[in-house]
Formats: sequence, structure tokens, C-alpha cells
Amino acid sequence: MDKQVLKQVLLDNAQLVEKIEVLPRAYALDESVNYVFTGVRRAGKSYMMYAIIKQLLQNGCSMADILYLNFEDERIDNFTALDFNLLLECHQEIYGREPRIFLDEMQNIIGWEKFARRMADSKAHICLTGSNAKMLSKESAVNHFRSGTILPALQGIFLMGRHAGIGGNEDQTRLS
Repeated sequence: MDKQVLKQVLLDNAQLVEKIEVLPRAYALDESVNYVFTGVRRAGKSYMMYAIIKQLLQNGCSMADILYLNFEDERIDNFTALDFNLLLECHQEIYGREPRIFLDEMQNIIGWEKFARRMADSKAHICLTGSNAKMLSKESAVNHFRSGTILPALQGIFLMGRHAGIGGNEDQTRLS
């Protein structure tokens, strides 16, 4: 993995995350917990990760405290499990800080679970997203995380309404 490319991707991702607007949702997220969010494509897994990052920023962290990387970025298609230390090194060189780690679409990296386990064992703050089948098949790694299956927004709102005894009519599906 080219170090300069990785640094540029980290800087670009930091700018992207800062610009994202997160609407309040009915989820209580603890910023000190390690999470793994799974679910179908376009369900909102990344959105949940952004919500945690935004909460950290509101509570006094800066983007220098946060390492966010989306493994669907074509510039890092050749990233392997052996590059995780390089990733941490790049963040350290750019910002000079130990980061809270947010890795999106983690299932794209073969062997990711060993890194995730090492980070959790070292008490690093880490949050991961990925597809259901590939993430949950690595149970030994995700046992060190609070896991959540993310439903698509409209389905989740419908289910919340049904649970509360509300009919799930058209008006409530617009409440996302």
C-alpha cells in the first residue's frame, strides 16, 4: 500500500465526515463502546458510525482524534490486513495522536478480524461496519464489540411504530 495515497485518503475522508449532516435518530449510542454495525446494503450502517463521530466532535474531540476509513474507496483497493499498522502510522504522522478508529465496510479486507481483536484487546476505541454474512461469520472478533443490526430507516420506523401500538401509517414512515 502506498503510504502517500493512504495519507491522502485519510485526509479526504476526514473532510467528508466533517461535512456530513446527521439527523437525530432514536438510537442511544455510547461513544466509549466498541461497536460493529451489520446489515443489508444501504441500511444506514455508515450513518450510525457518522452519528458516533458527530457526537464525539460535539463533545470536544477534533477530527485529529478520529481515524475514519471507508474500504470501498478505489484508491485503496490493494489494502491488505498487513497494512493496518501502516494505517495507524499514517494517522500518527499526520496528527500526532492516538485515534479513535472507525472502519467502514471492513468485510472487504481479508483477515480484518485479527486487527479488530488486537485493537479491542489493547483497549483502543474502534467502530466497524460490514455486511451481515461476512462480519458475523467472524464471531470470535465481534465478541469484543457491542453489535447492532441496522434496519433500513423506513422498516425500522415501521417496526418502532408497531412496537408502540401505532399503526405504521404513511405519516409515520416520513419521520426518519
